[in-house]
Amino acid sequence: MLLRLGRRLSLGAGQVAVANGVSAVVIFLASITVVRLGGANELGRYGLIIALGSVVGGIVDLGTDRVLTQRVAEKSPGWTAAWRVLIWLKGGGLGIALLVALLYFLVRGDGFEVLFVLYGITTSAWLTLQGIASALHHLGRFTVFRIASRVAGLVTLAAAAALGYRAHPATSAVISLFVWDVAAGCLLWLFVLGPDLARLPAAPATRSASWLAFRHALPLGISSLAIWLYVKLDTIILGLTTDLATLGAYTAAVRLAELIGGLTTALNAVLLPAFARLSATHPENLPRARDAAITTVTFGVGLLCLLVFCFADVLLAVAFKLPTSALYLQILVWGQIYGAAGVISAVVLQVRGRGRSIAEITVLTSIISIPLYVVLIKVGGAAGAAVATFVSYALILPIGLALRPSRTTYVPLLRASMVLLPAIGAGLGTFLYSGGFGSGRLAHALVALLAYCVVVGIGGLLLVRNWTSQTVSTQMSAGT
Repeated sequence: MLLRLGRRLSLGAGQVAVANGVSAVVIFLASITVVRLGGANELGRYGLIIALGSVVGGIVDLGTDRVLTQRVAEKSPGWTAAWRVLIWLKGGGLGIALLVALLYFLVRGDGFEVLFVLYGITTSAWLTLQGIASALHHLGRFTVFRIASRVAGLVTLAAAAALGYRAHPATSAVISLFVWDVAAGCLLWLFVLGPDLARLPAAPATRSASWLAFRHALPLGISSLAIWLYVKLDTIILGLTTDLATLGAYTAAVRLAELIGGLTTALNAVLLPAFARLSATHPENLPRARDAAITTVTFGVGLLCLLVFCFADVLLAVAFKLPTSALYLQILVWGQIYGAAGVISAVVLQVRGRGRSIAEITVLTSIISIPLYVVLIKVGGAAGAAVATFVSYALILPIGLALRPSRTTYVPLLRASMVLLPAIGAGLGTFLYSGGFGSGRLAHALVALLAYCVVVGIGGLLLVRNWTSQTVSTQMSAGT
């Protein structure tokens, strides 16, 4: 059973990872285009648009993408009908936001607000499409449409620049991506997802059923908004307190760090329906699947982060011609470890019916993060923003352990961290001791990665022994 689940997860994760990976790469390449055409100032503007747009998408999301994935995977007739009401509410919220932004544009003549609302629309819509595609086993087609839309947007931006339109590259990038995202999303819905959903058994969309679905989605919606806030708050506050050039240099580091984050968030769409089915059919196997997923992802992302740390200045120099942003990236990248583990932990909590715990964790994290961002940005500028971002990601572990309903879910991450932190220390220590960023950096990095893998291998064996002993104890107790 676990082997079959692993194969399904691998296939689904590969498809979504390709889609989200290509999407992240396109955003990354668009950022490079923006900075090459308009410099750090335009890149700072582009980063601020994306950050504010992500928050707008979180406000109207209401948690529908995650609830939809779970309920449709369970083929619940009542929710299959009620989801339509929530989608209309979501669309209405986006429509109102766009109308307000357009009215503001007509009065003030500044289209900045319109741009981040447009980005928020595409963010929210494609999260929902990804959830539906995952639940209906259409991730392959979702991947094709997602890649096509993003590549078309990037080609449009590059073509406009080649034809001589080089003014306002940040605006051009957002509009190009938005137009093709809307077109591809509508086609995916009309010809692939919509017809399949229409064939599912559906009870009448009563007011009580719709309200029940809304109540289930609301904690996750609060959670989504809180996540968007503490993930994007660094860019927003930095944009309000510093100049666009500094924000542009910071945005370059954020774009590279988010390449890792884009790959790990693909796990959410795949693990949710798989864990939901596992919980319904073989609940006794869910803890082992959870432990294996959290541990594997934590160690894998840690290895990737160590590699990025070693070559941060090279990556930024090649991509953005901003090697001075290396310090920001070397700090930011480590937060992606806890971001990835947090995704898996949230999926498990949702499947176990503890959506309220997800909201509590993310809201508490956001509440702590706001003064943290303000103070550290005031003290350290962009470097302070990077430190605050890392701490905000890492806070999910102590907060998850502190809350009783979520404690069991976060214990595997604590155990993985007890292996991860010495492994990172061994990798960084080996890298710096062998010469670090001097000549022969590639050899130094390889030795550092080897040291990391050795510590992880030893620690991983101890964790596996612990899982085995726990399983045997549980079976003996059940037999008794």
